[in-house]
Amino acid sequence: MPFTQSLSSSTYSLGLVTISDLPEIAEIMVQAMSQDTFWGGMKGTITPEEEYQFTYEMLLPQVVNGGQMGAYEGWKVVDEHGRILAWAGLSKPVSLTEEQKKMATAAFQFPQGRNQALYDFFQNRVLPSAGKNGCDASRHFQRQNTMVRPEYQRQGLGRLLTEKCNEVADAAGAVTYVCARPGAAGLFAQMGFETLERLDFDLNDYGVQGGKTALFVMRRDSGAQNQRGQKLDWS
Repeated sequence: MPFTQSLSSSTYSLGLVTISDLPEIAEIMVQAMSQDTFWGGMKGTITPEEEYQFTYEMLLPQVVNGGQMGAYEGWKVVDEHGRILAWAGLSKPVSLTEEQKKMATAAFQFPQGRNQALYDFFQNRVLPSAGKNGCDASRHFQRQNTMVRPEYQRQGLGRLLTEKCNEVADAAGAVTYVCARPGAAGLFAQMGFETLERLDFDLNDYGVQGGKTALFVMRRDSGAQNQRGQKLDWS
């Protein structure tokens, strides 16, 4: 059931992502990720058109097949004109066959032109990191994306979406995992998530400008309290 909330003098509604939202949430993801040096470096020389098509095709099996199987749901923040401003994905704990898992899993196949070294790092180090730290898809929730249009960032929309996802996990009495970049990890730390592992790397080692950065593997127990003053150790 959608509800309305006032933030920054505007009224937004919160509701579930639907199949018809796919083009818009893919567009938002491309816009939001344009500011991330890791993602930008991994893209290499692919064109904006290729990036959008890749993003759409990556989200399609999660939203459609995962949604139908009860293994995935997305939440969106919409303005009074019906425009989606932000969204977040949440993988839900459910037992699936191997064939169902393939059908509901994002097809992460970057087009030619990608930075192969960073792509390999993502495939071999980042994607398996939650599982290596105890995440079990049949028992735990896992945050997939939190994407906010650049012009609406730092207005509380990411917090609103995280509160909703935490509420869903708490109702199920289950743990939630996330693999977060520094810009988002600080918010997660304030909202009950604890860091399990920090993956440090230097983008310069992969031929990309940006220097040292990291990814944080985090976990939130069901019912964990928010800690507004919590500071993420990013040194």
